Amino acid sequence: MPTPWSSFNSYLQITIAIEAFPWFTIGVVISKLDNVATLNDLFKSDLIAAVLIFSGLAGIVAYMNLVYNRLLILVYARALNGYRKLFAEEIGVDQFLWTNPAMPEFREQSGVIVTLTTTLSLINSLYLATGAWVLAI
Repeated sequence: MPTPWSSFNSYLQITIAIEAFPWFTIGVVISKLDNVATLNDLFKSDLIAAVLIFSGLAGIVAYMNLVYNRLLILVYARALNGYRKLFAEEIGVDQFLWTNPAMPEFREQSGVIVTLTTTLSLINSLYLATGAWVLAI
């Protein structure tokens, strides 16, 4: 049975694949076209613009799925702490277990989601801006 963490890890792998898609496409275009002499020649391709815009939008959707899975993990942990509190108080082992149903906090100051938010925001913004720039030239 999949756990919330395995779902988060699966979505993270899918997100990384989506974010790598433009690099794969650029590599294929460079290897197939003989007349790509400069970076400007490469960016005159409408295919590159479409791939960049698609990857930027798909990356945003994948990021939203990552956030949803992370919040699902936090809600699960809070519910588990609430049940622990019920049983730990009856047995008298509440000093040994995490029993605060308000923990873990929903908003993290550091950690994996903060790093992912910063990185994916920059990458997706770069893809969308570059795709729009390619369409404009």
